[in-house]
Amino acid sequence: MNSLSAIKNNFTYFSWGSRWAVFALVGLTGFAFSTAFYFYYYPAFFHSDSASIQVLAQAMVDEMSLLPHDFFYGNQLILFRANLFIAPALKLGLTGYSAYAAGSVINFSVFFLITFLTLETVFRNWVKSLLLTSLYFLPFGVHEADYVFGQQSHLANVVFTLMIAVHSYRACWHKEWRGLVIASSVVFLMSLEAPMRVLFVLFPLTLVIAATGRAKSAVKLSLALVIAFVVGYVGNRYLVTTHSVAVDLSDLAFSTSDRFLMRIGTILKDFVDNYIGFSQFVGMKTSTRINLVLYGVKTLVFVSFVGVFWWLAHRLGKRGVKSWLGNGGTTQCELEALEFIGLLGVTGVLTGFWIISAVEYTDDQLLRHSEGMLQLCKLALCAYSLRVLAYLLPQRLPGYGMLFVVALLSSTPATSFLFAPYRVQLQHKIESNMNLPLNSKIQKLMFVHGINRIYGGNFWRTLRLEVLIPSAKATVLGVGEGSVHYFKWLTRPSMRCFAGEVFYLIDPSKADEEYIARKVLERGGRLLEHIGDTDLYLGAPVWDRSECAG
Repeated sequence: MNSLSAIKNNFTYFSWGSRWAVFALVGLTGFAFSTAFYFYYYPAFFHSDSASIQVLAQAMVDEMSLLPHDFFYGNQLILFRANLFIAPALKLGLTGYSAYAAGSVINFSVFFLITFLTLETVFRNWVKSLLLTSLYFLPFGVHEADYVFGQQSHLANVVFTLMIAVHSYRACWHKEWRGLVIASSVVFLMSLEAPMRVLFVLFPLTLVIAATGRAKSAVKLSLALVIAFVVGYVGNRYLVTTHSVAVDLSDLAFSTSDRFLMRIGTILKDFVDNYIGFSQFVGMKTSTRINLVLYGVKTLVFVSFVGVFWWLAHRLGKRGVKSWLGNGGTTQCELEALEFIGLLGVTGVLTGFWIISAVEYTDDQLLRHSEGMLQLCKLALCAYSLRVLAYLLPQRLPGYGMLFVVALLSSTPATSFLFAPYRVQLQHKIESNMNLPLNSKIQKLMFVHGINRIYGGNFWRTLRLEVLIPSAKATVLGVGEGSVHYFKWLTRPSMRCFAGEVFYLIDPSKADEEYIARKVLERGGRLLEHIGDTDLYLGAPVWDRSECAG
């Protein structure tokens, strides 16, 4: 029965008409999945990092360029995010958060389909591949919900990491040229955007191939990946020299032992609170029955994740010892693709945690640098869970359904839709995040004064206004060495050289912002409104414009 089911669900036996029907179903699944997320969940968490992608998209529209010069990139180029589809949405007339959500939905749907096709090459069962694709992206906690789904800063990274894992396996164990070409092409694309992220994949990949005794048979693959990385790196260096990247990460210090341990602790806490998602229960009453059920499911997921992780780590160590002692390498039959993916995920998490703890990089969200490898571990957890359920249940469909239900109950975004206490909390967050009284007041003043440019001293409060107030142009200022300067982080250089009057968004309790307000008043500006803890000024430019022509 199982073998017959596998044949019926294997793409190899499908006509092209049937394949297109499956493609359509997968695309619609990703589209429905992301539409619900972006319109009914993510507005509660939308922030300035998310908004910066739309700022970039607007620059793309203005310059009619995929990589515009009128944008200060952060610590890397941005090539494969939602801006690719937000820009056409803006060009077609959509504005504000609607444009952001529409572009993000389409971009996510594309990566959802790519992930499905990648997994289908492993499992040869489109139903199972669709389920695992859905579980791969169904967020446990707010970490995935934001970085992979919401702002999509790591969406391409987790999909590209999976593609490298799958197709490197096929190139190394099955000698497939197609796998070699795809894996090296993805390495090129990743290194073209951010070479450092590729090293977080290639380093553990090298270790896993060596530990499984396939170093000799991986010579062609290794050569292809190295060439792809070098070519991509050269392309990245050229693009970086012709575009404005704000931060250079090449000159960082190593952590002292106490700092190393502290950073490891921060990562592990972030994993429990925000990746698995126990932060969901902060402020919730333990007496509520549903809270107890959901907490139990989260605990089950945490224990299962850690259990699969250490089981795979044991498998990796055992294989490595056998290989290095010369007791025979792993043959094609002994190592399947799923185990290879899991071994790579475990190795990547361990090496990634070590690297980001050993280097003094100022970043509160250290866990995100290992996002791609964490997702491989998550995929291994889901796929092995299906095997356990298939052993316990005679029919596959009940097992699929049971795993999907557990996944929904373990997901912070999903339970925010499903259960009233969390739904009420979510609606309150959406209202307070998207419909602030300050926003409506700014819109009225923009109409009265005929000015749409807003300069603020706080990145997180200011830049998001460009999306939340569709006609606004928002950017950020800073204070340093006794002067006001333009903030070169995910902003547009053209805003720096504007010469007319602008609005200033100031929090008077912050010393730097209060300094900006004093400079505005000194230049003849005036206070228009005091709204909550924020002052709104109107005045001439007070920041350093020495780099502007004329």
